[in-house]
Amino acid sequence: MPTGPLLFLVGPTASGKSRLALSVAPTLNAEVLSMDSMSVYSGMDVGTAKPTAEDRRKLKHHLIDLVTPEKSFSVADYMRVAEEVLCGLADRGRRGLFVGGTALYMKALISGLFEGPTADRALRDALEFQRRRFLERLQVYVFGECHLAAELPFGVRCLVEP
Repeated sequence: MPTGPLLFLVGPTASGKSRLALSVAPTLNAEVLSMDSMSVYSGMDVGTAKPTAEDRRKLKHHLIDLVTPEKSFSVADYMRVAEEVLCGLADRGRRGLFVGGTALYMKALISGLFEGPTADRALRDALEFQRRRFLERLQVYVFGECHLAAELPFGVRCLVEP
C-alpha cells in the first residue's frame, strides 16, 4: 500500500457523500475510490447509488463494476484491487479518496486483514450439500410427500456462501 494518509469520506446511504466528493476531490488532487460493497458488481445499478455517467466524466471513479453478480468478491479482493489503484494514482502524482459506507472495507484499509487460511472450497461444497439435503427433508416434514414441496423455494437463509 502506498505510504501517506488515506482519505475517507464516509456516511450513511443518501447522505450526500458522492456530491461532496465531486467538489472536494479536485482540491485534494484526488480521484474517487468507491467504498461500497455492492458497487463492485456490474449490472447492479438500481439500489446501489453508483455515480452517474456524468459524475464519472467529471471525476475519475475506481472500484466500480469490477465483477458480475454471480462471482464472489471478498474484502481481500477489494484490498488487492484498491492497492493496485492507489499505486497507479501515486505513480501519476494523484491521491485516492475513498467514498462510501462499507465499514468492513474501511476497517481493512486502516487495520489490514488478519492472517488466516483461504476459503476451503471442498468444505464449503460439503456444507452446501448438507444444507440442501436438510432443507429438502424439512420441506417433506412440513408439507409431506406432495408435488407442492418440490416447487417451494428454500426458506432458510443461506449461511454458506457459494
